[in-house]
Amino acid sequence: MLETRETEKKLFDAFVSMVLIEKLPIKKVTVTRITADAGVNRRTFYTHFEDVYDLHRQLQNWLVAEFDTRVDHLVERGVFAAKPMISDILNFLVVNRDYALAIAQLDPEYLPTHVANFIGKAILASSKLLTFADQKGISDSEIKYQAYFLSDAISWISYRWLKNDMDMPKDMLVEMIYRHVLVSVSQVLDTNVTDLID
Repeated sequence: MLETRETEKKLFDAFVSMVLIEKLPIKKVTVTRITADAGVNRRTFYTHFEDVYDLHRQLQNWLVAEFDTRVDHLVERGVFAAKPMISDILNFLVVNRDYALAIAQLDPEYLPTHVANFIGKAILASSKLLTFADQKGISDSEIKYQAYFLSDAISWISYRWLKNDMDMPKDMLVEMIYRHVLVSVSQVLDTNVTDLID
């Protein structure tokens, strides 16, 4: 299994290098070139992938599965753990920067959309926020749209930061996003929400 994962990683890395460094569109990426750069034979490639498009799909799926595994613990009933979540998302993107950027270059909405959906789910899993909103008479629809507004903003800002070579210290970006989350949720609920959001 470890050998399989190492082989896939070599093939992913060769693919990512062509997409990121050489700026090749996927239709110009060849199995011959991937296998030569990865140092494996064509038969090995076809043991793992049907074609270049399948490799791309599996890279997307792997990255999303890794993301979910690393941050899923942050979707807890009761509290929206905003600051730890923002920090973990940025850490994940930094560690997987080349994969994330290559995927984004081929499909700009794929990863940010997944990250946004995850954040939206985390916000809507917060029973404290939802209970408080219900007590204030705020409709479920308004809460959902506010959650997805915030999640889209956090996701796209995180991606932009990654794409711009992390041109701001991560901790500073975490604090900035966290302050915006507090202000936004406080305005919607018309109250200070620091005890509802971590």
